[in-house]
Amino acid sequence: MDANVLRVEFDATLDDVVDVNMRMVRHTATYGQQRSHSRWAVGVCAAGVLAVGILRGNAVPSYAMLAIASGAALIGGFAVAAMYGNYHDWVVSSNYRRIVNEMYGGAKTVHWQFEIQTDALWCRSPHGDVSFPWSRLVRVEDVPESIELWFNPGVAVVRDRAFRDDEERRAFLNAARSHLTAS
Repeated sequence: MDANVLRVEFDATLDDVVDVNMRMVRHTATYGQQRSHSRWAVGVCAAGVLAVGILRGNAVPSYAMLAIASGAALIGGFAVAAMYGNYHDWVVSSNYRRIVNEMYGGAKTVHWQFEIQTDALWCRSPHGDVSFPWSRLVRVEDVPESIELWFNPGVAVVRDRAFRDDEERRAFLNAARSHLTAS
């Protein structure tokens, strides 16, 4: 890599594109509220189904059956709500993958270029260019298999396969972090 130009590129899969967008939406209050409301709604419905299932019949239920149904509904409702969060994420991600697949015309990969410029991080794909000004940089995350550059608003994820070696990755990461402290 030229010392004056910190530019890398790689081919991203559609799953990579979905992953970047899911990383971004998971950090929004709106997505958190939607996920929480869905979990509560599903949990309450599961509790109701459990209570009705236990109490159905022609006879008037005893106090013991009412206590059992209430306990089962409470425990079952919370358990279903707890598990539903991951299911919700999977459904949103799956639906978004279908959208991305349609938008990219069924392409298997999308070629990305990232360049650290003086005033911005420049990102390019065959579908457009985006520049994130360093003044909007919020944080730089060194995570397994990628570097995340978080802007307000937006995120850029540079996959490790964009770098020839650890030294090139470290140089890119340090250059990005230097703009974090400057902004």
